[in-house]
Amino acid sequence: MNKYDRITLCVTIRLPRHHQDLFSVVLIFSLVISTFDCIIITLAAIVMKHVTLKALAIALFCLEFTGLNAQKVNIDVARLFCPPPVIDGIEEEEWDAVEPVYLEYNFWTEQPTVTAYWKALWEDNFIYVFINVEDDNYYPGWEAGGNGWEYDKPEIYFDVNDVLVDGNGPATASSGHYQWSPDPTDGGDGTPTTLAGTTQAPGGTYAYIITGENWAYEFAVDVATMSKVNSDPIGCETKIGFDVTVIDQDEGITTTRQRKIWQSGDGTEAEAWNSMDSSGTITLTYFCVIFDCWDEPCDYNCGNKINDNKTVNITIQPNPVTDFLTINADYDRVIIDNILGQEILSMDHINTNKLDVGYLSKGFYILRVYKGERYIGAAKIMKN
Repeated sequence: MNKYDRITLCVTIRLPRHHQDLFSVVLIFSLVISTFDCIIITLAAIVMKHVTLKALAIALFCLEFTGLNAQKVNIDVARLFCPPPVIDGIEEEEWDAVEPVYLEYNFWTEQPTVTAYWKALWEDNFIYVFINVEDDNYYPGWEAGGNGWEYDKPEIYFDVNDVLVDGNGPATASSGHYQWSPDPTDGGDGTPTTLAGTTQAPGGTYAYIITGENWAYEFAVDVATMSKVNSDPIGCETKIGFDVTVIDQDEGITTTRQRKIWQSGDGTEAEAWNSMDSSGTITLTYFCVIFDCWDEPCDYNCGNKINDNKTVNITIQPNPVTDFLTINADYDRVIIDNILGQEILSMDHINTNKLDVGYLSKGFYILRVYKGERYIGAAKIMKN
């Protein structure tokens, strides 16, 4: 149910005639201003009109239903357990395991003529984002001679705060909200570029490719360059405010930018730059994809946030293994999963770095090691 369905539901609630005028005003204001302001107006109307508590309850219910507590759209993002994608703007086979998320809305009344989707992955240090755009006329700012933000390029948004509805966006510096929207340059496609972070933009590396009128961007966003208002780390199970905007202009046809969006701005909300309250979210999950190992994804139990109990790389030998496996890490508990993420073995109170795996059937496995309840790391093994 989108917000327009919710508004329709509220409109169908029948009120006594002497309350209908006030209720109509409340609904109209809820479409053009923030829900908070609408509540203030409602309370002021109570003082003037002496509206009954029952009428107020219904009005506030509709306000709440149309926006105040609306559930954000969330996408679970898989974690990498193999080398990350090369940042070159090309949607290589590594991205095949990731489902595309399409931008289905236009910003307000704008009319972009693009079809676009995004994909995302993450690991301890980076969030990777790929954006693909099918366009009928690629028209960047450098070619038009105008401002980059008015012409063809993507914008990605992050809100890394614990409270994701605070009225802020990247326009408010040092607020835990970030926008990354690098301008394309003449001849710059195919060239990876690394930028430092600021109080409004994350750091990292990006590249883009132009193919005819179509174009694509690939980002490696450095998580360490995005600071929360508080000091909590970003890691496994973290839910982050997220949004994507694609700006479209057509040479000789449009005179202002036309934007395709994922979430924020599909009705009367502010653009994500000013407020990310209506943006979606991504959750950094422990569901993993292993690009160079096998096609099947695997599922891990996340436990505590990774950065709360810092993971370390573990080394194992030999690999492939026939009988005894040596694990070079400080651990006392081991869990072995098959490639479907199903736990097949759990061992506690281990006091040796050698593990007998001779009884395992031939195939691939994921080895997870712990120190007590603290997650240490994982490794892929192949049993001969």
